[in-house]
Amino acid sequence: MGDIVHAPRGRVEHGPKGHGSPAPVSCSCRHSWPELSVKSILLVRVIGVAYHSAMELRQLRYFVAAAEALHMSRAATRLGLSQPALSQQVRDLETGLGLTLFERLPRGLKLTAAGHLLLDQARRILADVDHLRERLRFAALGEIGRLRIAINEIAGQQKLVAQAFQVFRARFPNVSLDLSQLSALEQIEALREGRIDAGFHHNQQQARDVLECIALREERYMLGLQRTHPLATRPSLRIADLADEPLVWLHRSVNPLLADQLMARLQEQGVTPSIAIEAMSDISMMNFISVGLGSGLVVSAERWGDSGNVVFRPLEDLSIPVSFVFAWRRSDASPLVHNFTQIVREVHAAELHG
Repeated sequence: MGDIVHAPRGRVEHGPKGHGSPAPVSCSCRHSWPELSVKSILLVRVIGVAYHSAMELRQLRYFVAAAEALHMSRAATRLGLSQPALSQQVRDLETGLGLTLFERLPRGLKLTAAGHLLLDQARRILADVDHLRERLRFAALGEIGRLRIAINEIAGQQKLVAQAFQVFRARFPNVSLDLSQLSALEQIEALREGRIDAGFHHNQQQARDVLECIALREERYMLGLQRTHPLATRPSLRIADLADEPLVWLHRSVNPLLADQLMARLQEQGVTPSIAIEAMSDISMMNFISVGLGSGLVVSAERWGDSGNVVFRPLEDLSIPVSFVFAWRRSDASPLVHNFTQIVREVHAAELHG
C-alpha cells in the first residue's frame, strides 16, 4: 500500500448515498462558488477527497512524473510501469478530485489550470515527505537530535570527559548537546525522572537497578592542607592525625552516600570530625583550605596538584574507593545515548593504553 496523506478534519456535507465524489464543503464565507479561484476549488476538493478516501502519495508521484514528461508512455517508462497502469492511476486521481488535470492531445498531454496548481503543490508535499524520511533515518542512527548530559564539578575538570565531548561533536555535528552541572544525587534523580539522558559523576553502586554505568576510574581521598601547616612536612598521614583538626567538610547533600561512608570510617578510627565549615563544592573547599579555615578531605586531588597555598597528603588507613562513572538508564534504547556511550568507551580504552 502507498503512503497516505491525511487532510485535517473538516466539516463536510455528504452527497447522496452511493455517489463517489464529495459534496461541497459547507462554510460561512461570503464568497459564492463562481467567485472562488481555481486554487480555492482545488484545495477544497483535495481536502474533501482526503477526508473521504485518503489520497496516496503514490498517486501524487505518478501525477508529477506525467506532468513533467507531458507524455504518458515516457512517464510510465521512467516509473517502471505500464502505460495503461499509469493512465488509470491518473484518471483515479482526477476522479477523486473531481477535476481534469490534463488535456489529452494526439501527441501528448497538456496541464490544465488545476493541473499546474497541483503540480506546484505536489512537488512541495513530496519534497517535504522525502526530507522527513531523511531526518527520520538520521534520527534512527543517532545522527540528529538533542542529547542531555550532566556533569558533576569534578567531571568538568577530567581530560577524558573533555575528549569524549570533542570526539562526539566532531563525529556527530548535527546533534545538539545540552549540558548541565548537577551533583551525583541530582543526576541520579534526573536520570530516574527522564530529565537527562546520561551523566558523569561519582557513584558508589547507587541506583544500579535503574542505571548502567561505565567505571572510568577509581579515586581515593587525600587531605588538602595549607603549605605552611605542620602536617604538610610529612609525606603521608593517618586518620588519627585528624583528631581535633578543624576540617572543611563537603556538604552531605552533594553526595550523601559518600559523606556517610567517610564519616563512618573516621568514627571507626575514633575520630569525630571537627567541622569548621561546610562547602557546597570542591572549588569552595579549595578556597576555604587555602585561606586557612581548615584542612579538607578531597577526591581527585591530582587534578589540583600541589600548587599555590595548598598541598595534598595521602591518608594510609583511609581506603574508601570512589568510583567515577558514566551512567545512563538501563531502559534507554536511544541511538544518541548509544553513540555517545561508544565514544566514552573508545576514549577510556585509549586512556588506559595510552
